[in-house]
Amino acid sequence: LSVIFLVNPDQLSGLATLASFDRPGENVKALFGSGCAQSVLQALCESEAGGSLCYIGLLDPSARQCIDRDIISFSIPYPRFLELEALVDESFLKTETWANLSKRI
Repeated sequence: LSVIFLVNPDQLSGLATLASFDRPGENVKALFGSGCAQSVLQALCESEAGGSLCYIGLLDPSARQCIDRDIISFSIPYPRFLELEALVDESFLKTETWANLSKRI
């Protein structure tokens, strides 16, 4: 299982930051692939392998022409989503910076 968000750049910034909030290293990837592979398949494979990498998707030009220009996907393996959800109260999402940024979302 995975969770797929369709997001604008500000939301992508928040999700990518949250994905790295509790662990160093590479936590978010944008790999070559079709729009559906980037948005669905990569996170599903990651989840099935027991991994926690999150994926930025809908970068394929043939997929881009079918969606709003301000939309990108961010896919999270479901177990990692649950971990991140539990971190919200102690993360940057409770800061004034995020409060100001979220006003334009």
